[in-house]
Amino acid sequence: MHLCKRQSGFTLIELLLSLSILSIILVVTLGALRIGTRAWEKGENMLSTQQRSRAILDQLTRQLTSVAVLMSAQAKRPLVQFAGNSQTIEFTTALPLIAKIQAGPVHVKYDIQTEADGKKRLLLYEENVTVDDYLSEMQLRHATDAHVLIEALEDLRFEYLDPESDGPGLTWTSLWQSQNVTDLPRAVRIAYRDEKGRPGVRVIARIHQGDREGS
Repeated sequence: MHLCKRQSGFTLIELLLSLSILSIILVVTLGALRIGTRAWEKGENMLSTQQRSRAILDQLTRQLTSVAVLMSAQAKRPLVQFAGNSQTIEFTTALPLIAKIQAGPVHVKYDIQTEADGKKRLLLYEENVTVDDYLSEMQLRHATDAHVLIEALEDLRFEYLDPESDGPGLTWTSLWQSQNVTDLPRAVRIAYRDEKGRPGVRVIARIHQGDREGS
């Protein structure tokens, strides 16, 4: 009576089953890795956007703290009158933001533009104030190209503090257009939110109320 010895090893069915299980494990692992990579990239992009937006707001705050009313040498009128509303602000400052523009003074205008899809973006118009501008009979209103500072944002608003406002009941307004062209708001408050549902940021720039007339 001969004894049949079974050879050790895997059958074809066992091998196929093992490969199938291994393939499923690889697919699940790669899927989890892909999701993790996308989440990390999204977080990095969001952090980079927030840092850039914060840097722009800080620079805008510094520009506002160095606001100056420059008077034309001939016409004795301001080259740029400080004016603004909730979506636009325009003034003269000694601190340029655009690298190609040399050190001040500069005429700046921040404008919030609303796109067709409802998203907003922050634009900057900036140009040097030259000697010819001082000697001109006209107010400075040159046309310059817009620089996109923040590509997409949920909300950004400007508010202005009345110089006469004092005490706990401070008066903030969404429109500044003083009768006296050399008057400046006591401060400018900037409310910013990058995405819907995320907490907003408020920045207050105090404006010097001393001698504001240039020559």
